[in-house]
Amino acid sequence: VVLAENEAALAELGWQSFAQGLGFDRSQNIVTVQSAIAATIPIFSAGTSAEEHMDPLVEIFGTTCGYWAHTAARKGMYYPLLIISPAVAKVLAESGWTKQDVQNYLFKHSKVSARALYKHAWHIGFSETQFDLEMLVKSGIISDAYVQSEDPDRLVPVFIKPEWIGIVVAGDPNRNQSKGFVQNHDQAPPISKEITFPAKWQILREADRMKQKQSK
Repeated sequence: VVLAENEAALAELGWQSFAQGLGFDRSQNIVTVQSAIAATIPIFSAGTSAEEHMDPLVEIFGTTCGYWAHTAARKGMYYPLLIISPAVAKVLAESGWTKQDVQNYLFKHSKVSARALYKHAWHIGFSETQFDLEMLVKSGIISDAYVQSEDPDRLVPVFIKPEWIGIVVAGDPNRNQSKGFVQNHDQAPPISKEITFPAKWQILREADRMKQKQSK
């Protein structure tokens, strides 16, 4: 997946960019690369309140990520990515929400049963001794939110940490659509680096535009 965040929309919303959320300055040109093992269906949301838009995001994005949450728990890391269109982000921002509010809401409301974690881990090839939530908690890999009771049907978090849920504003500004991507934990966390353009970057860009125009 290759995309650029809509910085004009971010400025209008008063939201931080994805890169700023990682500690970079708005003036820097940052490129982030991360793995993705699957994508959600297009997530359409409507309404005038943040909660109305968050409901399908939790249901579809949270549930899709839930099927892979057993590997997140085993690895102790999970960096899924949610792309929100400017139209959806506008409703969230007008409701007083920040990107951090979106992350926290997804983290709080996206749940999966402990039974499902064990079931999906078994299907991928791990026995109950190889995949044990209590041992993972004792090892400090995941928090004790996963072992609050012994009920196999207890609900546990899909995501490891709210700040690890990537939120990017991009896509058609006129569509009420979002899309999520499930990360493959075996390929480590996302990597972000600053890109320095050549001194004559604008001249080179204009020359390239002219060349493409002449070739049509």
